[in-house]
Amino acid sequence: PAPVVPATPAPVVPATPPPTPPPTPSPSPTLPLVTTAPSSSIRALIETVALQGGAEFDDPNSYQSKALAFLEDTLSPQSDDQYIRYYSLASIFFASSGVMNEFTDVRFPNLDPLPGWLTTAGWVTDSSFCGWFGITCDGNGFPILLELPNNRMYGIFAPEVQLIADSLQVLELFNNFFLTTIDDGDAGNDWIAKMVNLRFLFFGTTSFAYPGVPTFINQIPTLEEIDFSNSFYTEGPIRGEAFIGASELNYVDFGDNVYTSTIPAEFTALPSLTFFYLDNCEFEGVDQTLDFIIGMPSIFENWNDFTLLSGSIPTEIGTVSTLNSWSLTFCGLSGQIPSELGNLGVTLDRLWLYQNQLTGTIPTEIGSLGRMQFLYFEGNLLNGSMPSEICDNRVPFALLSELGADCNADATSVVTCDCCTCCGEDGCGDFA
Repeated sequence: PAPVVPATPAPVVPATPPPTPPPTPSPSPTLPLVTTAPSSSIRALIETVALQGGAEFDDPNSYQSKALAFLEDTLSPQSDDQYIRYYSLASIFFASSGVMNEFTDVRFPNLDPLPGWLTTAGWVTDSSFCGWFGITCDGNGFPILLELPNNRMYGIFAPEVQLIADSLQVLELFNNFFLTTIDDGDAGNDWIAKMVNLRFLFFGTTSFAYPGVPTFINQIPTLEEIDFSNSFYTEGPIRGEAFIGASELNYVDFGDNVYTSTIPAEFTALPSLTFFYLDNCEFEGVDQTLDFIIGMPSIFENWNDFTLLSGSIPTEIGTVSTLNSWSLTFCGLSGQIPSELGNLGVTLDRLWLYQNQLTGTIPTEIGSLGRMQFLYFEGNLLNGSMPSEICDNRVPFALLSELGADCNADATSVVTCDCCTCCGEDGCGDFA
């Protein structure tokens, strides 16, 4: 499902990319309560799975101690397996609801107490967790979806989530305020490697800081979609090892981070990668070009807006036969528009090239893109006339509904165009 193209020419990469629909859950079951006590004490049971071997309970104010107290003092008797699941979920709550971290210390220095989650319905009450806000269970009463975007979560994200890794398939944490610092390194992120059944992992605009892209991702063979845009996966390399074996991965958002390496071959060779977003990124000390897209076997949509890229549009682009939507605005590209783009007439139906430093004339071959709907050239150094082959594709006789170029008289370099729907960066709303 491709994101909706805005009325203005600028394609806006959605803050929360539209994921493939998650697994359809069965109705939440009504589970009978266990009326007998577990074979051992609750604490002894939880200590068998505690990530610090039980040492975390020495501090009565730790989030783990609070989660344990919930099991012991509030929760009705459960099976051992369910006690562990309740402990995992309660740990997530107590670690992130109204808990300060370095981010909140700076942003809210005088706020005491810190407000808790925005929505807490059902959480840490004596009720089935299948009815807690943001949780969906399968027919066995196991959590498969945990969706808590925009929920004012602070503190840390409890690594005890790995205790429900046997069932969890969707983890959505967009736009919260956890803080794992760069210094935490593996310790703040290695729980990801334990989530071996995840299909969808979204934590864009939520701070899981790491120096670059960690390799943990390659431990999740089921992963289909991941968004770590604006997550402080930054100031480090995009590690190719992270994507080895990720054969199911079809949606990746790298945006709004800083990287110290170019995009590795292991990533561009992903067999199922269909949607790739690289908007508003910075590459430090390396020159990232557009060559990464050449040879991508399944790429359908690639948006790179506001990411400075070196060089020009490669002529080999005509071989990327699956490409449908390509956005290259404000990328600093130079050189001429390759005529080979016309080879993509069966697939390419939206192309944004505005606000670069492209020169020369607009190739007539682009008129071969008979399925084109949105096409923008303004804000460049192009000249000449809009080819009649492109004008012939305008609605109502074909599909081209939006066409922009520097056809305004005061443009630095004018493209004569009688069929354009807008002229120049102001007329086309490039800065809207």
